[in-house]
Amino acid sequence: MNRKPSTPAPPTRTGVQNWPAAALWAEGGARLAPHATPYTPQRLIPSQDIVRHTRVSRSLRPGASGTQKLLRAYGDALVCVRQRVSADGMTRMTTVELLVDVAPVRAKIKDRDIVGVQVKATEYTLRSQVRGAGGVWDADHRLWRLSYKAARALGLTARIVPLQIVQP
Repeated sequence: MNRKPSTPAPPTRTGVQNWPAAALWAEGGARLAPHATPYTPQRLIPSQDIVRHTRVSRSLRPGASGTQKLLRAYGDALVCVRQRVSADGMTRMTTVELLVDVAPVRAKIKDRDIVGVQVKATEYTLRSQVRGAGGVWDADHRLWRLSYKAARALGLTARIVPLQIVQP
């Protein structure tokens, strides 16, 4: 049996050979999707150079007309669906923006910010040091208020109450 090596062909779908992207496949400018998604078979994905020279024609929010299949596939992780058009206007690409991580952000404390510091009533010398650094007793919250810079200078950063950051 004489078989000659075959080159990979574009995915077989009705009319796929007529797509402008089929030419990209032949030139090596596109690749198959690394995984099949639940809503569609594998399709051609253009290289980054080709995507870079496109313009966004539509931006759709999840739930809008044209996003239902993607919404079923990605669920709450779907943030946005964009349709891009190539520079020559012959190819349309659909891209999705996905939420992949959510993490809390700690507020950056500046030196001039007023923070609450807990000092026990029996710590007489520390109380007088806080008072000398400009600290003011807050009876409602039962803590001392002073600038973050002063609290850091006194070595009281571990005693700062995190939710009591107040701008002057």
